[in-house]
Amino acid sequence: MKCTLPCSLAAAVLAAFLMASCGGSEKPAETDNTQEQASGVQDNVDEASKAKAGSKVDQAMEKAGVVVSEAKAAAAQQLFSSFCTTCHGSEGKGDGPAVTPLMDPKPASFADNAWQDDRSDEDLLLVIREGGAAAGKSPLMVAAPGAKDDPELAQALLDIVRSYRP
Repeated sequence: MKCTLPCSLAAAVLAAFLMASCGGSEKPAETDNTQEQASGVQDNVDEASKAKAGSKVDQAMEKAGVVVSEAKAAAAQQLFSSFCTTCHGSEGKGDGPAVTPLMDPKPASFADNAWQDDRSDEDLLLVIREGGAAAGKSPLMVAAPGAKDDPELAQALLDIVRSYRP
């Protein structure tokens, strides 16, 4: 049985809820140095991830005044993969697996410089937070779960869209 859009939506919402509920502020007591070792490995992975992400995304975040944590960036990437790539495609070219020849309007290509130039961050954030219908776009484009009340998550999704600029 193939998972449909509602199934994917439910899985993404559940994953986002689980990630948010696991971010407690209390640190459990350490019984050995295993957690320290894991933390050291994670620090190395985090540094490598930052270097890989490139300065383009960092500059966009600083410009907007919203600093996106690595956890939020990962959550945004998961949401983007679950919701956005269905129509916009894994390379952001508007050629996702749900696109049909009869689809109107066609999904935007984030890799199109003209499209990127014609959209302000505010316009894109409206769609991210409230869905396509709020901006006169396709009502099939749902709001990103959690983005309306979480500026960091909304910024992380915006950064992903902007990262497709050639």
